[in-house]
Amino acid sequence: MAIWILINYFPVIYWTCSALAALRVFHEESRTIFVCTLLFFIYLLPPLLCRLTFLFLPTPKRRSPVPSKAAYSWWISSQLQVTYLRLPFLEELLRMIPGAYSAWLRLWGAKIGKFVYWAPGVVIADRSHIEIGNFVLFGYGSKLTSHGLVKRKNGKSYLIFSPIKIEDHALVGTLSGMGPGCRVAKNTTLPANAVLTIFSTWDEALGQEVKIPRLKP
Repeated sequence: MAIWILINYFPVIYWTCSALAALRVFHEESRTIFVCTLLFFIYLLPPLLCRLTFLFLPTPKRRSPVPSKAAYSWWISSQLQVTYLRLPFLEELLRMIPGAYSAWLRLWGAKIGKFVYWAPGVVIADRSHIEIGNFVLFGYGSKLTSHGLVKRKNGKSYLIFSPIKIEDHALVGTLSGMGPGCRVAKNTTLPANAVLTIFSTWDEALGQEVKIPRLKP
């Protein structure tokens, strides 16, 4: 678990190095280059590093033991994203520009359709593993996380991981939440404050249909 703990220091190391590099540019170059350098470290390099992580390490499956290479790849990607969860105003700045936030999520590896509206306070824990259709609206404070950690018998832990899918013309209600493998069907509304069980589908015609996969112990 030593590697697991060391990876946890990545955000501090990354932002310290970024600040030092930006300060050097500030003293030696023009203000325009300084601003571009700052934006590069804040918004561009982390998603690119995340893409490289999943390129060279295996993507987590529905059930991956902890520790394992797949679990490490998720943990690295998680630390690359944690700054935006700690400092949500960084994402809110992008959401004020139409289309900018969706484009940024695509840079992480997400599949985002056209004309997606992101209300303030939306929380996405695994930006690389969400699939959003066209004309989707997210209500205030809705939460999406494609991972979960399950502890089994004999002290063994497993990472449960699967993309979240939200289909065309869906509305995700205020303060709602969904976890690994959840899906919101086309032309449906997930009610405010609703929380979906993992691997479940919300369809207004059927109600909430729970689909929990059988995981071997």
